[in-house]
Amino acid sequence: MSINIKRNDDLVLGLVERWCLETKSFIFSWSKATLTLEDLMIAGYSMLGSLVFVPVETYELKDLEEKLNQARSELNKSTRKNPEHSVWMKKFMDSGSKIEHEAFLALWFSRFVLSPYNLIVKSIFLIAVCLARGTRIALALVVLASIYKDLSSLKKKRLLP
Repeated sequence: MSINIKRNDDLVLGLVERWCLETKSFIFSWSKATLTLEDLMIAGYSMLGSLVFVPVETYELKDLEEKLNQARSELNKSTRKNPEHSVWMKKFMDSGSKIEHEAFLALWFSRFVLSPYNLIVKSIFLIAVCLARGTRIALALVVLASIYKDLSSLKKKRLLP
C-alpha cells in the first residue's frame, strides 16, 4: 500500500504571509503564536542526545559518511546535477549495499525532515550514519531551526517583487 502525501501550497503560503521575520512567530488578529521545542518533543523529536554537528570521532563513522559522499558524487557526475530523491532510491533500494540503511535515513531526512528540496543533501549524512549506529541525537533543535529558516526564506521570497 502506498500513501501519497500532498502538500497544500495555498495553506503553506497562507501561513507564510502571517510569519514575522523579526519575532519568528505567526501574527494572527488575536495574538502571536509559534512552534516551540515542546511542540517538536510532542511530535516525537528528542531533546536528548548528541548534538547533530559534533565532529565524527570514529573511523567507522567517518568511513560510512565518506561512502555516502562518494555515492552522491557519482550520482552528481552521472546526472549532471545534485541527486534527486528518485535517483538516490534507485541506486540503493534492494541493492544489498552495505550503506543501504544509512542511504535510506539520508533520503528520509532529506525528504521529510530537514530539506525543502527534492535533493539529497550531504549535510544530512552524519545524522543518518549516527542514527543507523544507534546514537541518540537531539533532533528537536535542528528541526525547529530548519522550520524557522524555511518559513523565513519563503517569507523573504514572497516579499520580493
